Amino acid sequence: MNQCLPILVCPHCERRIPLPYRNLRGTTGVEAYWPPDSDTLTLVCPHCAHLSVHSEQDICTEEVHGVDPNQAPVIFWRVEFACSKFQCEGSVAVHTQTEVSGDINHNTIAGRAYKTTPKLRCPECGGEKMNLERVDRVIMGGEGWYLT
Repeated sequence: MNQCLPILVCPHCERRIPLPYRNLRGTTGVEAYWPPDSDTLTLVCPHCAHLSVHSEQDICTEEVHGVDPNQAPVIFWRVEFACSKFQCEGSVAVHTQTEVSGDINHNTIAGRAYKTTPKLRCPECGGEKMNLERVDRVIMGGEGWYLT
């Protein structure tokens, strides 16, 4: 069975990063994950740690022919940071992807999301000091790539 996966491409290493999605009821279409509170998605490439900002127009679809049953499931992460500068209310949500592993925890993901090139900065004041607010995940893999 063929599937169309929504993907973003890292502008630095050009690797493809699949986005989680859900099937639209009663259609063959899919709706890719997108932050509900933003016009852009800030992505840390899981391959080269490059930080990039994408718009929904950057989403490509890639047809895959069946799912490899041996493919390791992956987790798509959303990490939220708040600016630590006094009286600045800036915040940013950063996304990345990892394979499922017992060694991965929220602190590891927060570190990966914070240590990027270029450096993560507050969108309001440009400051580099950010405080971790929360870490959320979406598990993808197995029979498909779905929001769970």
